[in-house]
Amino acid sequence: MAMPRQANLRALAKMLSIEPQQLQYGDDKRVRENRGEWRMNPHDQLAIETFLKLSASQRKLVRSLIEELSKYQAPAKPAKRGR
Repeated sequence: MAMPRQANLRALAKMLSIEPQQLQYGDDKRVRENRGEWRMNPHDQLAIETFLKLSASQRKLVRSLIEELSKYQAPAKPAKRGR
């Protein structure tokens, strides 16, 4: 694959508000999750881990069950207004 001409590279970098070198060589910045933001109930975490160990057909069945159960979920109660 051919590299774009320098003028085109500079124009594209300007449009993207980045340095031309980033387009040409990339950078070391990577998107990473902050594990602290994804805290959940340990029982839910165990359920997810167990779900992921199931076979594809079993996971499909569990997803169908969850979908059906969610159809019959009671509507959320509106928050009480302060007086």
